[in-house]
Amino acid sequence: AITPFNVVLDAGSGMAGLVGPKLFARIPTRKLTTLCFDVDGNFPNHESNPLIEENRRDIVERVIAEKADIGIAWDGDADRCFFIDGSGEFIAGDFITALLAEAALMKQPRSTIIYDVRASYAVKDTVARYEGRALMNRVGHAFIKRRMREEDAIFGGEVTGHYYFKDNFYADNGFIPAL
Repeated sequence: AITPFNVVLDAGSGMAGLVGPKLFARIPTRKLTTLCFDVDGNFPNHESNPLIEENRRDIVERVIAEKADIGIAWDGDADRCFFIDGSGEFIAGDFITALLAEAALMKQPRSTIIYDVRASYAVKDTVARYEGRALMNRVGHAFIKRRMREEDAIFGGEVTGHYYFKDNFYADNGFIPAL
């Protein structure tokens, strides 16, 4: 069960503008604020890469102004997503990987999680705390997905905001399925 929350979404004028509303139509929100949801390949508001700080300026300001619980921003093709906490702080991809790994391991204890070499110890330590097996891997979706198949991993994540789910055909998917 999800308690209704206040969320700000930034599709960056990319593909998340098409599918984001469908995802959040099924999630209970107190208030839903959307930014840049008109798909426009010219990216008139800002470049569609939330990993770059200046491209997060609008969502950070809105999260703070709306007193939102969370902000979520996607890249242009919506295969990467990034999170902003309620105080407007960017949450690094390795911390999101650790949180998603925790959720996955709560459902499937002692499973394998793949993470990229740029991640902090947060991933490895979280996986160990839940008695999972954390395997560091070379950067890149082709390498992560191959290793996930080889190791029968249930989840993988990269600092760049790519998250891979075994139950979603190992696809890097900015729209996080229910773990």
